[in-house]
Amino acid sequence: MKNGIRLVLTILLIHIVMMKGNTIPQSSEPQADFPKKVSGILTNSCYDCHVTGAKAQKAVDALDFKKWEEYKLTKKISLLTKICEVVEKGDMPPGKYLKQNPEKALSASDVKTICNWTKKESEKLIK
Repeated sequence: MKNGIRLVLTILLIHIVMMKGNTIPQSSEPQADFPKKVSGILTNSCYDCHVTGAKAQKAVDALDFKKWEEYKLTKKISLLTKICEVVEKGDMPPGKYLKQNPEKALSASDVKTICNWTKKESEKLIK
């Protein structure tokens, strides 16, 4: 009887240890080292569509912040330029998305922060 209980407890312990190893939470946020203020804006207004696993595959294909560190230098520079362009024009986040998520809209201050960051980051990467 004792051996049966030990066997069951051993199997249970092994199962728990194995399951624990498989339940490491995956971060929904990119691992790139963006400035805190920029990261906050991106998290609020961009990550719903522009990270691996988002439902908007076209948006992920255009820019995937989870893969930021994997992008080549030239692609990063190009994307940084494009990011500033689309937020200045008011094209991002898109109007259709904002109708359902008005809290995700970028303020004038957010746009300025994003564009200042993209310009500084591009200059840093070019050097």
